Amino acid sequence: MNSTQLLPHGVATESRLANSVLVDVILDVGRSASPVKHRSEHCIERHIATWLAVTGRSLPSRGDAVEQFRHSLESIPEADARIREEMFSCIISPLDGESVAEWVSACARRLHARVHHWYPLWVGAAWFALDWCRDNGYRDLVFVARDALPFHTAARTLQAGGDCGAVEIHVGHSFRDDEGRRQLLFPTGILREPRLAVLDSGCYGSVAAEVLRGRSREDTAVLHFVSRNPSIFGYLNQLNAARALDPSLDSGRVRDFAVFAIDTVEALPKPYRLERLPNGSVQAVVLDLLSFVLGLSVLEEVAVLSRQPPDFSELQAHADDLCRRYCKGEELGLFDSPIPAQAPPQSDLHGIEIHPVLPQRNLF
Repeated sequence: MNSTQLLPHGVATESRLANSVLVDVILDVGRSASPVKHRSEHCIERHIATWLAVTGRSLPSRGDAVEQFRHSLESIPEADARIREEMFSCIISPLDGESVAEWVSACARRLHARVHHWYPLWVGAAWFALDWCRDNGYRDLVFVARDALPFHTAARTLQAGGDCGAVEIHVGHSFRDDEGRRQLLFPTGILREPRLAVLDSGCYGSVAAEVLRGRSREDTAVLHFVSRNPSIFGYLNQLNAARALDPSLDSGRVRDFAVFAIDTVEALPKPYRLERLPNGSVQAVVLDLLSFVLGLSVLEEVAVLSRQPPDFSELQAHADDLCRRYCKGEELGLFDSPIPAQAPPQSDLHGIEIHPVLPQRNLF
């Protein structure tokens, strides 16, 4: 991922991710995940050592680590103060007399206890995307933005098992410039591939609209984990379709379940963010110690679960069970209710008309 293609509202130019090696280190986490040791303190110490090496910083005190993590939470644009405080309370372990590594391990256990229910569905979404691309002749699949890192990790691990055919998987990024315009950073040449599929966490399709600019709709597929756009396929929407007709469940809670699902994956701690340099290039910037280690820890959990292809009937049953539990008010994430919806401006969705995009067009 040394060279990337920047697309500011349909005008393709060349740019570079200035420190792509850093992102490669993060994306390689699945390759070293051990089914036995991935939750051990040794694993956390390894992630801490990686953070120290790539940042050149010294190990912060627990108090400083807490404040730096709180500052990173404040950078989540969609989350209000209530949501951030709920996330903080869910993750942060009391500051007892343990070492920094022991304390970070305790925070990781608290995080996993809250979000592990969703891991099988993230693996299932990655498997569906790979399987669909293989069956329909799509050689390139791009996982878009940091929110899609769990799906990318799952796909990469599943591919290592050799069951997904010749599908090339890539990571692209999405961010907004100083003027609020969405920009995509994709591997160079990908947009010129004859057939291209992208997987985004969701949910309205502003990223898909950018990808479709200048490309044939017939040769471009868009998959979302959760979709709120009837033109775009949503993996969890498909799994959850029958629950919307279940008279024993509150229809409003069923709708909220899909929103809550995407909020959960998008609110996960991220190892890095992107920023534009004065010379116009874009670089990855490592976040605070806790965000970095917790982000890698989640990816490692997903990688371990992806050692074997998922069973669709089991995934369906798991999604049904989660939806029922959510409708009953059980705690299944980092906050109690969905983040208030913020639909993008209509201009961001230009190009996503009422005509469905593949695979939505073929499936429904």
